[in-house]
Amino acid sequence: MPSSNKSFRSYLSSRLSRKSTASTDEGANTHSQQSEVSDERDDNFIEISGLDKVRANDERYQSTDGEEDQAEHISFEKQRSLREITLKKTSVTTEYSVRKFAEKNAYIAECSIINMILTTMQIQEHSSGHQERGCTSLWRIVSTSPATKKAILALDGISIILNAVENHSSNQKVLEQACGALGQLAFRDSRMSEAIGAHNGISNILKAMQEHRDNGDVQKRCCSALCNLAFDNEINCTRILRQGGITHFVKTMEVFFQRMDISEKVLCAMNQLTKKEASARKCFLEKGGVELLSEVMKVGQNHNNIMTQGCAIYSHLILDKADLGLMKIIHKTSVIPLISEKIDYFLKDSKYLWKAFHLLFQLSYRKGNSKSDLAFISRGNILDSKVIRKTSLVINSHSKDAKLLGIVSSVLRNACHEDKGRENICKYLGKDLLVQMGRDFPDDCANNVHAIIEQVDF
Repeated sequence: MPSSNKSFRSYLSSRLSRKSTASTDEGANTHSQQSEVSDERDDNFIEISGLDKVRANDERYQSTDGEEDQAEHISFEKQRSLREITLKKTSVTTEYSVRKFAEKNAYIAECSIINMILTTMQIQEHSSGHQERGCTSLWRIVSTSPATKKAILALDGISIILNAVENHSSNQKVLEQACGALGQLAFRDSRMSEAIGAHNGISNILKAMQEHRDNGDVQKRCCSALCNLAFDNEINCTRILRQGGITHFVKTMEVFFQRMDISEKVLCAMNQLTKKEASARKCFLEKGGVELLSEVMKVGQNHNNIMTQGCAIYSHLILDKADLGLMKIIHKTSVIPLISEKIDYFLKDSKYLWKAFHLLFQLSYRKGNSKSDLAFISRGNILDSKVIRKTSLVINSHSKDAKLLGIVSSVLRNACHEDKGRENICKYLGKDLLVQMGRDFPDDCANNVHAIIEQVDF
């Protein structure tokens, strides 16, 4: 029995131990399962919370990225605009450099060509064909590139051209091209003008005019060259006068007074000579230049430059107040009606209008009231030619030209010496127009307007 009890006890303890082990194992398993579930829950929470954080970060990064993108876009636009500006500046600089380089190379090439031309003209000095073509080429180069004048002067080109004139004085084509080249060299260039005058160029040109009196092209080029040589150059003007230039000009006017291109050049030269030289004015009168000038102006009355130069020459001639014979000749040639007639035609040409009214002012300046007084006659011619009636058109068309309106007001002031003049001013101009003109230009014009208003009964 005891042995059976022992075995039963051992059996029972083993069974209990197994159960406790099983319960322990089950508890452990349960705990492990619970821990695994909790771990899974924790993992899921971690995953969920991480996802939220990522999403939040993504949203924040997206907003930050947007701002950065916008900033990058702005900076990119600035960089692009700066790059474009830099490219433009670079292109402009490059274009300017290329242009300057091309101009420099072109100038060098032109100087080389000039050297070749002058060398050929020296070698072939007895060939009229080479001289003609050489002068023609020099004329064209200087007309398109005035800077090459220095090269021609440095290479003694003036002497070479004048040698062509001397050696081929009978060849009209050579003379025409040579005088054209000399005139182009002297055009608005005092240094070249003085150099040509110092090389006896004026005497050669006048000689060509004398020997080829009937050739209009030679006369035209010679007169044009002399005009450019005399422009604002008293020394050359004196040279022309001493060598009989006035006589040559008058003869050219006699032969070619119907050719406007030649008359224009002659009057241009005469304008330069009579502007400062009293001897030129006296010689022009003695040679019958006043009557010829009137004929030239009648033929070329629709040519603005001829009319302008003609009025300027008349104004220069009147500078010698003691010569009353000149005033009589001017009245006989009917210059005042011609000038008045063309005020409408050249209404937009302020240069002609100023020269015309300046001449009218000089003709009517004196205050005499005797019927034998020339100023009295001039004022009568001015009134008869309806100058005052057309003056209103001039004032309205050139309301901002102080110089022109100043001389116009001077003519009106002279016209106030006559009853008819005052009546016409009151009728065709009126006080308001005069007051406005005096208000806009408070200098000499205002003084003239004040004197007019005092004399005219409006």
